[in-house]
Amino acid sequence: MVLGSSNEIRTCWRAFLWEKLRAAGVTNFDFVGSQQDGPDCGVPGYDRHDESRSGTVVSDIAVEEFARRFGANPPDVVLVHFGGADLLRGIEAEVVMPGYTLMVTEARKINPEVIFLVAEHTPMEPANCPRCAMTVPELNAAIVAWAKEISAPQSLVLSVDLFTGVDVAADTTDRVHLNNAGSRKVADRFFEALLPLFKP
Repeated sequence: MVLGSSNEIRTCWRAFLWEKLRAAGVTNFDFVGSQQDGPDCGVPGYDRHDESRSGTVVSDIAVEEFARRFGANPPDVVLVHFGGADLLRGIEAEVVMPGYTLMVTEARKINPEVIFLVAEHTPMEPANCPRCAMTVPELNAAIVAWAKEISAPQSLVLSVDLFTGVDVAADTTDRVHLNNAGSRKVADRFFEALLPLFKP
């Protein structure tokens, strides 16, 4: 399950990830979720199911909403990339993180062995959020520490660095949303984290 926001709906990283997995001979997977969206990205036939909503504010998601999403499409692995909309609203990282904990808690009720690959958020420097250049690294540092604390042997929670090496000028269309170059970088990072989870 891909759980995210507009960068998951409007860009191509999900398509590129699907393509990379299949090119590596990994076919025993299914993207799940109540949504079917995303551009074609030159990858016809890729599985467009996901569980993303544009403008997702993590700190606003209720227990019931997480329970509904995970219950409707029980995931084995969840790829998470959100929190940016919180920062754009001026919400601090310490206010965002309880929403991440709620997410993991509710998913484990559905599948006690669920694995989370949680993104350190991609860089954002839009004109309407001059603080984001500073608050994104703050959120990412909080995510890394939180993942280590909440991870468990039977239900891993791993952080995935989508920040390092992603350039807001070269890899986004508007200093927030990924272009194809940025999407390929994100797909590569998630691919590297996912591949060891699949048995030969």
